[in-house]
Amino acid sequence: MKKLFIVSAFLIFTLQISMWAQKNLIFEHPASGEVVVVEDGDYLNLEYKGYLKQFQLFKSNVNSISDNSVFFINKESGLPNNVYEIKGEDITGFRRMWKYQPFIKPIASLGVTVGTYFILEDNDLSPGTQLLYSVASGIALNYLIDFLFPEDIKFHISDGWTVRFGVIAETK
Repeated sequence: MKKLFIVSAFLIFTLQISMWAQKNLIFEHPASGEVVVVEDGDYLNLEYKGYLKQFQLFKSNVNSISDNSVFFINKESGLPNNVYEIKGEDITGFRRMWKYQPFIKPIASLGVTVGTYFILEDNDLSPGTQLLYSVASGIALNYLIDFLFPEDIKFHISDGWTVRFGVIAETK
């Protein structure tokens, strides 16, 4: 009886830990051994088969991951239930990006534009010329950021990538 109690307590404890474990979206390329792990909060650009099996793109932070789907908060919908679900079997391409990437581009562009305007204030330039140079520097920075941190789909399932959902053990 005591053995049965210990075994059942161990099983319940193991089940509790597995329920608390965070699910991950795992992309693997068996040929190269490359693995991309996506967790809650990561910024992801997905290409997937939509409602009528047409290809669609969706770019946002991952809200949660279930056993076979990825959930996003769709801020552009304006609807009360703005949770967006993409099933793993529908994913055709992906790119994981830095989670703060959507914020850095506009902040850096605005900072460079305003900063350039005030730096050029001490020169003998007219306000229109200052504005023109500052806007040009902001646009140039946008192109530089797009070149350094592209957001297009980098990996395609048709190139041998596989999609699975699971738990990755943390090693520290």
